[in-house]
Amino acid sequence: MASLSPPDRELLREAVDVRLRKEELEHALGRVLRKHGLDFERYVAITSALREERRKDEDMVDAARRLIAEE
Repeated sequence: MASLSPPDRELLREAVDVRLRKEELEHALGRVLRKHGLDFERYVAITSALREERRKDEDMVDAARRLIAEE
């Protein structure tokens, strides 16, 4: 299972919360990271973990919620 650091989980949680109607989760994550002044490497790390988790099911948001719930 993919694993994220606590700060990355918080960024992903924020992306899930601010996602616009019919917007891909990756787009919302990009907006959140730009808002916080974070770089593309962080985006790649988070989306890689998210996509690795997604292979187990088809819904990206469900995969994100599962990663957020890790502690």
